[in-house]
Amino acid sequence: MNKTYWDLAKKAGFVFWDEDEADGRVIDWASDYDKEFQLYTDLVIDHIERKYKYSYSTNFMGPISQEWTEKYGDHWSGGRIDRHRGDEDFELSLPLMHTEDYKRFSEWLYSLTTEYLWSLEEITSLFECETNTKIRWFETPKWKKDNDTV
Repeated sequence: MNKTYWDLAKKAGFVFWDEDEADGRVIDWASDYDKEFQLYTDLVIDHIERKYKYSYSTNFMGPISQEWTEKYGDHWSGGRIDRHRGDEDFELSLPLMHTEDYKRFSEWLYSLTTEYLWSLEEITSLFECETNTKIRWFETPKWKKDNDTV
């Protein structure tokens, strides 16, 4: 059995034969594994999603200067979106938005996984649609201006 999946089976609660037999990597199938099998399935799915799908998180970048804060207020947040897949990391610039929207967006973004790298436009459009929240940008992104219809 592959070590990764063996570790997941142990984490799920499967019982293994004595360490002397097959390096302790043989499951003792004499037990009832209904709960363990469901947990194992969930762990395998999670492992595959983390390995083969992209996950996302925000990364606040600062500081914003005192002069800028005095001029525009302290209710703006921005930075970047970190996109991850396995050991790969990709960064995407995140323009300033209202801090309330940034917090809500960050919480929502944490659960997003995709099969390919999404653009800022794709990510924020899905966020606005799923949460019924219109992001209050400090400066409207160009792609947003181009797509607005009045």
